[in-house]
Amino acid sequence: DAGVHDGAPYIAMEYVPGIDVRALLHRLRVSGEGTLPLEVAVTLASGVLAGLSYAHERRALDGAPLRIVHRDISPPNVLVSYGGHVKVADFGIAQSGVPAPCAGHLRGKAPYMSPEQARGEAVDARSDLFSVGILLFELTTGRRLFRAATEWETMRLICRQPYPRPSDVTPGYPPALEAIVLRALARERGQRYGSARAMLAELESFAREHGLAASSLTLASYVRALFADEQRYEGHAVAEARGWAFALSEETSAPEGHDGGKVPAAWPSLAPMTYAPPETEARQAERRRRPVARMAVPLACLFVGAAGAGVGFALGGFPARAVPPQATLARAPGLCADGLTGADAGVKAAPTGGGGAEPAPPNR
Repeated sequence: DAGVHDGAPYIAMEYVPGIDVRALLHRLRVSGEGTLPLEVAVTLASGVLAGLSYAHERRALDGAPLRIVHRDISPPNVLVSYGGHVKVADFGIAQSGVPAPCAGHLRGKAPYMSPEQARGEAVDARSDLFSVGILLFELTTGRRLFRAATEWETMRLICRQPYPRPSDVTPGYPPALEAIVLRALARERGQRYGSARAMLAELESFAREHGLAASSLTLASYVRALFADEQRYEGHAVAEARGWAFALSEETSAPEGHDGGKVPAAWPSLAPMTYAPPETEARQAERRRRPVARMAVPLACLFVGAAGAGVGFALGGFPARAVPPQATLARAPGLCADGLTGADAGVKAAPTGGGGAEPAPPNR
């Protein structure tokens, strides 16, 4: 929904209780589990392809194709609910209509761009499929596909260098799945899948032939087990927010059977939200020691100052002195840095003299 309230425009979007794929991959690295179960990775990729298929095939009221291209398929923009549903989010830089070359700044995250997007060329739906290929590579191997120190070098890897195969990173990688990944990662867009629906059909066929339980139930069970604490605290926060919203709506309308008076005790509490993940014993001990450590230095300074004042007074008091005028200090303007660096990227392609056009220079 969208509109204007009190003179301010707003957009109301669906709230997805869950996590994004970036948080999922980070939790795997922290926990030391390494890679996702294959059925979970296939379910995630299938969900992304289903969402892209819906977007790519959307038509206007007169039946004309909208030609929507997401242009930013990446782990932070793939949401996973605790119910096992996959959502493609953040169409903020999506384009629609007739494809046209990029004018001005390049948009998107460098490690997940297609070669044509990195070169600033016109993109179509097949550009998103290249990004899905990168995502599927990383979900099934646990490694980043491109590694470079800067955005510019990352885009050079995408445009010019040969890509490592999944089997180069993960021994025993299923050949059928590797063929799907490599076709999606074809540098020439004409060699990729023609649509998200076609790639989804092959991925589902692979899951059936290999007996994988790729379903929302499988994904839900895995995510709930891995993020059990987060799910519980998020549930508390949502209940609290609903209580606030319900109470605030009393200003305009009261629910049936309610006289518009005080909030009933059965409603969620309007107390400030204080939910936080449980602390470890080491963390609790550190927090208890912290106030004592913070008080040590001020107390020592106070003791030394008092001793010095006593000595000075005993020697005959303090000499009078003029108070200097108060100086005015000018604060220097701060500096900030922007843009993606690509420094946290993963598998680094070998520096060979591959072909391909140069990426578009960053225009920041």
